[in-house]
Amino acid sequence: MTALRVTTPPSPPPLPGGGGTDQAARLRALVHAAEPAPAPSPRRARAIAIASGKGGVGKTNLAVNLAIELARAGTRVALLDADLSLANADLLCGLPVGPHLGHLLDDDVPLDRIAREVTPRFTLLPGGSGVADLADLDPRRRARLAHALDEIERRHDLVLIDCGAGIGPTVLWLMDEADRTLIVTTPEPTALADGYALIKCAAAGTPRHAGERRWSLVVNHARSCEQARAVHARLDAVCARFLGISVPLAGWVPVDAAVPDAVIARTPFALREPRCPATRAVRGLAGSLSSARDDDPIAIRTNPPLMARLFGLRRASR
Repeated sequence: MTALRVTTPPSPPPLPGGGGTDQAARLRALVHAAEPAPAPSPRRARAIAIASGKGGVGKTNLAVNLAIELARAGTRVALLDADLSLANADLLCGLPVGPHLGHLLDDDVPLDRIAREVTPRFTLLPGGSGVADLADLDPRRRARLAHALDEIERRHDLVLIDCGAGIGPTVLWLMDEADRTLIVTTPEPTALADGYALIKCAAAGTPRHAGERRWSLVVNHARSCEQARAVHARLDAVCARFLGISVPLAGWVPVDAAVPDAVIARTPFALREPRCPATRAVRGLAGSLSSARDDDPIAIRTNPPLMARLFGLRRASR
């Protein structure tokens, strides 16, 4: 049944000359009171960007396996491979070559021809590999990508955006479009320095959600929980000192021989080795992301001893 707005219409003023009430005015007021309430806008999926200051930190591998674990937990997830010139998420998933985002942006190929089902509830939208001019999108193609993102959000519960490495304008734009960003780093000093550079550039211009903290850190290839916490502490201290912000630790993934073996086999390690330490760590991160809402803190689910003690996503003013 259509919802009605129940209001009490004001009494109409008397007619000039004192001749009773204006029945037409009263009828119009009653009709207005019975107008159906506006339909709620379609629910939109949350969007989480996954970015890194440099390449080679395992960002795309994390994105693919995180999507698998989210889908395994019942979330309808789409992974947008937005590393538009050096995309390889489809390679990690063992998919054959097919239409990609470059075809959507330049050739008007429909979104449904690009979308590939990797596992039940996990849809991949491959990017373009070796297409140099896709690295920086012009306004026309950026608008087309934004339209595609809007359509993807309406079909899924969660959209993961695998950004290209570095601090390019498309990366910063995608981070700003997302509700949250996971910044992937490793214990290497170069990865930490470039991760800080990415945060600095993102903090310099975030028109949406001004004053909110929407970035958190994932430490990949850590030898222990203690090392991951130490890496986070160093980066967080630099951000606090020079940027006046704090970047919480969302999770960490241990060094695991199953990861490079799975890459060689072109099979995500979450499918090939569902009980390995790396898969268990990603599963913990997926659990925290799928259970969180945009306006709530993300409570990290621990998986001792691998997920011994992690920090959650908290909101704070910048």
